[in-house]
Amino acid sequence: MSAQPVGTLAPDSRAWRAKASASKVAVMLGISPFDSPFSLWHRMNGNVPWEADNDTMRRGHYLEPAMRQWWRDQHPHLIVERTGTWIHEERDWQIATPDGLILDRDTREPVGILECKTSLNDSEWGDAGTDDIPEYYRVQALWTLDVLGLPVAEFSVLTSYFGFVSYTVPYDAERVAAIREQVRAFMDSLASGTPPDIDSHDQTYHAVKALHPDIEDEHVDVPASIALPYVDALHGLEVATAQRALATNRLALAIGNAKAGVYDGVTLATRQSRKGGAPYLVAGRNLSTRIDTRQKDAS
Repeated sequence: MSAQPVGTLAPDSRAWRAKASASKVAVMLGISPFDSPFSLWHRMNGNVPWEADNDTMRRGHYLEPAMRQWWRDQHPHLIVERTGTWIHEERDWQIATPDGLILDRDTREPVGILECKTSLNDSEWGDAGTDDIPEYYRVQALWTLDVLGLPVAEFSVLTSYFGFVSYTVPYDAERVAAIREQVRAFMDSLASGTPPDIDSHDQTYHAVKALHPDIEDEHVDVPASIALPYVDALHGLEVATAQRALATNRLALAIGNAKAGVYDGVTLATRQSRKGGAPYLVAGRNLSTRIDTRQKDAS
């Protein structure tokens, strides 16, 4: 292995905040649905309070033991041990805390890591047993493998319907090299005091609000480059909201009682229900990149 254990660094500790942990990497790359580079940068620099406790973390805390045990039961020839935080032997800014360390039962040598995840949107996950997982989780797994010097990450996933499925992600040296370069640039920007560009993520807005908590009795002249796009965006949102509602209604009517609607082999949306309530549509993933609307069938 290429790392040394350092106990367990708590997510709200100063030591953890200063490192490039696996859970931060997708954020630094700008592909995380949970956080933004702008928000993370200001929290790591101490400009914005760190919220270490949220619904996602609490859910994982309570359900992780069950997901870990399920995977153990499916692989009796292997051992899964709980583990703490590991730091790379040469790059001390690179750390990871896997949900489990997988050992060969005979040799007791580490052969991989286990990550336990809960799914709120099953359409983000591909067929069980494959490596078709959300990209932000793939990046996290590859980072952890790079820290520990291990070849494979196994995923134990609890679906939104409380089913267990597994996925396997092998180490990808070429991809990791590119990720490491981007993360190193982010870490360097912390030292230089150069924050990332503003973006559209919800967490960016929360960070901006935290950076400016007071209300002073004054007015600021806003340049046209900011004011006019704001007005256009509000108008565009009104139009887009109406268009989306119409398109959703039409699709729901076309699907009828079926489970899903498909176009050109791609699932547009699936119908789901909670607690016996009326079914609702859940859009398929990455539709804008999987379907070329410029060549749509007008019929």
